Amino acid sequence: MADGPNTRHITTLNLFVVCFFWTIGGFYGTEGVLATGPPRVVLSVCCLLPFLYSLPTALLAVELATMFPTTTGGQCDYVRRVVGPRLGAHNTFWVWITTVIDSALYPQFVAAALQAEFDLSDAFRRWVPLSIVVLMAGVNMAGIDWLLRFEVVLGAITLIPCVVLLCIGVPQIRGEPLLAEEGELRWSTMISWSLWLYGGFTNIGVLAGETLTPRRSYLISVAILVPMKLLFRFTPFVIAFSVAPSGDQDQFGEGYFQGLAEQLGGRWLSLSYLVGAQIAFVGFYNAMVINAERTACFFCEGASGEGEEETNETSGGGGGAAPKGGRFGAWFDRLGGPEAGCLGRFWFGLPEHGVRRIYCLVIALLECGLVLVSTDLLVELAMMIYSLVGERVFFSHFKIIRRIILPRQARDKGREALNLSNPAFLQSFLLFMLSYVVLRRRYADPPAAQLALWTESVLAGASAEVKDGGKKTGWVFWAHFLS
Repeated sequence: MADGPNTRHITTLNLFVVCFFWTIGGFYGTEGVLATGPPRVVLSVCCLLPFLYSLPTALLAVELATMFPTTTGGQCDYVRRVVGPRLGAHNTFWVWITTVIDSALYPQFVAAALQAEFDLSDAFRRWVPLSIVVLMAGVNMAGIDWLLRFEVVLGAITLIPCVVLLCIGVPQIRGEPLLAEEGELRWSTMISWSLWLYGGFTNIGVLAGETLTPRRSYLISVAILVPMKLLFRFTPFVIAFSVAPSGDQDQFGEGYFQGLAEQLGGRWLSLSYLVGAQIAFVGFYNAMVINAERTACFFCEGASGEGEEETNETSGGGGGAAPKGGRFGAWFDRLGGPEAGCLGRFWFGLPEHGVRRIYCLVIALLECGLVLVSTDLLVELAMMIYSLVGERVFFSHFKIIRRIILPRQARDKGREALNLSNPAFLQSFLLFMLSYVVLRRRYADPPAAQLALWTESVLAGASAEVKDGGKKTGWVFWAHFLS
């Protein structure tokens, strides 16, 4: 039995909406980048990044999704195909952890906005995220089709206030404030914010195995999303700098765009923007949970590579079947088989569409605990872990193309064998914590790049053995892996 969702059912509209929340979701909560530098510098960076970062990443993601249209693991499967099942399991585990942590942020954003607007008590504020998690878990367990329909409705509600604000604000654009150079320039914060705002495309391949027409759907979705991302990231900043008094960066704090909506359109637009923001955060949460469930499914039933069938990677149409079964898959099949009780079939059986409900339950329980944790801590953990795994998809793209172009004989002759003796998730966890402790002792606020460098060096140097003519060259592998 396949390790992931068992039939294709996602339409082009469904794929577009989920990818919209992965990559854009309106411009709610993006005003923080406005305070990182003078208007001229901020706008220059935000104008260049769509072409230097978003567009290449989007094209890369579409190429991989259409190259391997049967995969249910997305970037985790691409990395596994390149580095092998053991090291691929490291990547899959931390992609899943990052997604689960990231998901827990959005219910807290809803609670914080409602508390600020309506002066809610702290006790009530804690119940809002838990209620969102429980409600969305119920919708999710009803089936992925219900979740996708719900996501389409959320997307439409989210877009309306943003489009209205843009239509009202565009006539207010003036050229002179946009060229101002007054203000403190904080490069590190600006680049971090900008990369976060223009990212998200690495997630979209996870739905390739469930999409009815992967090639057509992905091409249409990305062709719309890339220019849409530029519109929803660049235009609001131009409007904000044109309307706001120059020289005061402190005004661009949390909730600035809601105040701008009230300034330009009145109280009705401000309330509409508030509602749209909360709906957007729920949509973000849904989209991240969809990703987390499929990543967990791939880790348990596919990332190990057990039982995987050989596929012809050079064939047209791309890819080959997703990994089959694995130990967890066979175990779940027995627990949810025809001879199992109603409860076993409900939690462990494969629904008509989507993944087993046990993944929905486990992730919902994790989210219930994480939504009670400080958002600052969650952001710190998510960004640090992402720095470990985030760039591997770029390396994998190059390596996969190389494997397709090169003849099979030459590829097999130069193949590197990776041997990891310990369980991947435990080994990754220990190595990550070691790197984290070392960095925290040396840096009060460790940069993500430093964390990536240190963690990858420890991971590859201590765990991987690259056999080349009988010589073990783990540190050479690390240099090759980061190159």
